[in-house]
Amino acid sequence: MRFSLKPGTYILVGAEDFIYVIGKSAKLKIRIPVKYRQRVVRLLVSGTSVASLSRATDAVSAKTLYDMLQAKSLIRAVCPAAKEGTSLEKTEIYFSQYCDSPVIGLERLASAHVAVVGLGGIGCVLVEQLVACGVKNFTCIDFDRVSITNLNRQFCFTPESVGRRKTYEIKKYIMSRSSQAKVSLVDSKITSLPKFSSIMAKAHTIPPVNFVACCADLPRNRINSIITAYCLEKDLPCSFCGVGIYDGIFGPLLRSGDEKRRYLGFLDDAEGAKMFPAVTSGSIGFTNSLIAILFAKDIAMSIAGVPEFKSRAAIVNVDFDDLSAATVKSFR
Repeated sequence: MRFSLKPGTYILVGAEDFIYVIGKSAKLKIRIPVKYRQRVVRLLVSGTSVASLSRATDAVSAKTLYDMLQAKSLIRAVCPAAKEGTSLEKTEIYFSQYCDSPVIGLERLASAHVAVVGLGGIGCVLVEQLVACGVKNFTCIDFDRVSITNLNRQFCFTPESVGRRKTYEIKKYIMSRSSQAKVSLVDSKITSLPKFSSIMAKAHTIPPVNFVACCADLPRNRINSIITAYCLEKDLPCSFCGVGIYDGIFGPLLRSGDEKRRYLGFLDDAEGAKMFPAVTSGSIGFTNSLIAILFAKDIAMSIAGVPEFKSRAAIVNVDFDDLSAATVKSFR
């Protein structure tokens, strides 16, 4: 059986041969020889088993350590047998560090229906990451066809995709990774709230869309306003992103009506127009992928039920030169 430290439990490395495991309601001082300490701490933090601990120390020490942690209720079981040996085994272990019930988190991802607006450098990577996390239901929205110049950053497409509808090609990718997936396609531009409402009416309804991810960059601000207004009306969570040459943004991921109303006010203000990275003719895979992966992480966290994450009701700016990430605007 695999186990990990409970959420909110951490380890302090003390002097000599001791570590301190400190939880919300208990703490433990444990003697571990220095030569084993680094490996043992790494295993406890990432999730392990008594057998794995035995290889890092010895069988007697591993069993004693497990019994001490169990007696103080500092650990919990992770990765039930249903997920072991599947493509979601590592995902479940990961979410066990954030969710009281990672199984429920994975069930929420599997039953989610995400509408992805824009299948460019961010949208493609977002789809890749969500499919890998177990999301099976998508509505994919884009009016464009694959161009040869897209292939440096839009990795769901191949040279054979050039000239074909992006929506059609993205569905092929999703189905190749998840044969049980259900994908609705909409080849259309978003020009107004009524237009977006009619687009969303074409999405399959079992299950209904329960998250909207905007990866489109034009028309700047206007498309964010349209999607936010729609999600305010339908009480849906939504999130936004953008990428430039020197920096990019992800968020805000908006859940409540008040957050959406504050964001709409911000978009109508002059400050909102200055917040987005400039749209340029140059674009490359690593900057698009960096923003897309951070964007995807927070969307997956939100769907799985994790209460707090970096872009929760906040715009986060990522500087590509010094690799810093800073919250530049909050809508709480």
